[in-house]
Amino acid sequence: MRISSLLWILPTAGLVVVASCGEDTETSGTASGTGGTTTSTGTGGGGGQGGTTSSGQGGGGGASSSGEGGAGGEACGAEPMPPGDSTCPSVCTECDEENYCIIECGSQECNDTTITCPPNYGCDVICEGLDACDTTTINCPDTYGCWVECSGGADACGDVQLNCSTDGLCGVECSADASVCEGMVMTCGENECIAECAGDSTPTVDCGDSCDCMDCSP
Repeated sequence: MRISSLLWILPTAGLVVVASCGEDTETSGTASGTGGTTTSTGTGGGGGQGGTTSSGQGGGGGASSSGEGGAGGEACGAEPMPPGDSTCPSVCTECDEENYCIIECGSQECNDTTITCPPNYGCDVICEGLDACDTTTINCPDTYGCWVECSGGADACGDVQLNCSTDGLCGVECSADASVCEGMVMTCGENECIAECAGDSTPTVDCGDSCDCMDCSP
């Protein structure tokens, strides 16, 4: 903090006395009086040295990586979590904790019908038994995963038309039973599309734009 200078004027001698005190203050000057006029001039201290300005090169941006993905920007094989609804849809036999709609079809129970999986759920269609889903069309949800399990007798999934999700994963499992998946056609979406077969009865897999497609070929 600076303290103000004190000024005394001695009018009889025309003399000006300047006294100052304060931190870091240096004052020098010449006093002279002429005809009662007093002029005080002083030489100020030199300006302080300017601060140093520095600049640095910014760091490089982070590395960017990308890979082939399914529709909607998801990585190939990624499966978004279905949100589900407050009540399990009536088409489902039950809904599990991962918000998958499970549809169970016993022998001839879903024969020659159309099964449309509900929105906001993944879908798991279980065709178990003779002609359980024979000549049935299965429409998967648009966004979430869809799986069809075929077992328990001839034509459990015979001549089934499986229309996979556009963005979700899609898969079918055919057991070793004779003719269990005879004539089945699996039409893939853009995400991973996989058929697994334990025996000689295999579906026809139309890979389309799938980012990763696998049929039951040996």
